[in-house]
Amino acid sequence: RYPDTLEPNLWVNGASGSALMFDGNTYVEVSPSPYQGGVQNITKLTVEAYVNLESLVPSDPVNNVQVISRDDDVWIFGVNGEGKLFLKGFGGNEPIPIDYIGNNILEVNRLTHVAAVFNGQARTLRLYLDGILDREFITPQSYFSADGNFPKTLMGAGSISSTMSGFSGLIDELRVSNIDREISP
Repeated sequence: RYPDTLEPNLWVNGASGSALMFDGNTYVEVSPSPYQGGVQNITKLTVEAYVNLESLVPSDPVNNVQVISRDDDVWIFGVNGEGKLFLKGFGGNEPIPIDYIGNNILEVNRLTHVAAVFNGQARTLRLYLDGILDREFITPQSYFSADGNFPKTLMGAGSISSTMSGFSGLIDELRVSNIDREISP
């Protein structure tokens, strides 16, 4: 975990200004979490960032690298071992998590804008690469359940309590919002 005050050598040049470089073992805990106290239903969500992956593990397509996640597994946004963008959604009106996986492969060592947009009312989830729609899903989930008793939002990691793969590379201009943003090139 990075300390509350990040050391200057952890910052690198990003898309504009400075970005954070992760080594697969470090992460940032976003505090305070946007979800505090009690169960809340997330009906709209946009997660977007610039990422520059250092490497992938193509022999292990289930070994996901996390860009950002909720520690209690409400949602996880990242890149799978095949290099495809994914968002995993938990809770809602589905008893098991659902993996939403993109079509195209991210290039290693290239700054790429990635985004996931969820609209529970329309029951859609869209994944974008560099502002271009990569894949759209009609989802059975109308919301993700956020349990405020586990209010951890992690950048660069999937879970503090597991060895789920951390992110190795640069993450810049990360934005998480409770609306379904229009993404464009």
